[in-house]
Amino acid sequence: VYLGDVQLARQHLESAVAADGSFAPARLQLADVLIKDGRPADAEEQLKATLAAHPRSAEAAAMLARLLSGRGAFDEAESVLKQALGDSQHVRLRLALARLEFKRGRLPDAERYVTEAEQIAPDDPDVALSRGVLALAQGRPQQAATLLAKVRAAYPTRPDVALSLAQAQTADGQLAAARETLQQALQAIPSYWPLRAALGSIELRLGKADAALAIAKTLQA
Repeated sequence: VYLGDVQLARQHLESAVAADGSFAPARLQLADVLIKDGRPADAEEQLKATLAAHPRSAEAAAMLARLLSGRGAFDEAESVLKQALGDSQHVRLRLALARLEFKRGRLPDAERYVTEAEQIAPDDPDVALSRGVLALAQGRPQQAATLLAKVRAAYPTRPDVALSLAQAQTADGQLAAARETLQQALQAIPSYWPLRAALGSIELRLGKADAALAIAKTLQA
């Protein structure tokens, strides 16, 4: 813990990596700090070095794939994840591949990876989250809302889960329920602006222009 000082954290971790470049945890932490420091290219370099020494590092592969897909290098991201996955039963890597295929608009491929993950870990909430998001994309908002409500019970403070649930509820016409979901989430995570933006949109659809305007002003502050 470096008291929020990103530069100091980076300096300490760079020293640790220089002392022992094979120590994967230091490189992973350094990559994370570099991302927060606005240096994704340097983070990629650290993650690639980690994978060169530890080809099956799921955490390094997932982080690198996120960076690669973020700049549109989808094929490279897929290769990184598949190489780390190999013939293992790793659920997180399958979900990472599902998210990648979802981002590319390849819903059948995304569903295949989610199904594989379900077969390995049927009670994993992250698997249910992926299934819910996929169901919404496939035009089944009611099923998505049901699945995501269960995930929210397991992860009440995760903003991405609350946002996905509210989106499913909105698509299913459950505007009041979506509003309640977002309000509850904002009580726990008041600074997460996507939740506020989504709530403003719901208020507007419910005909509460004053409430929507008030939220819009907080987003501009």
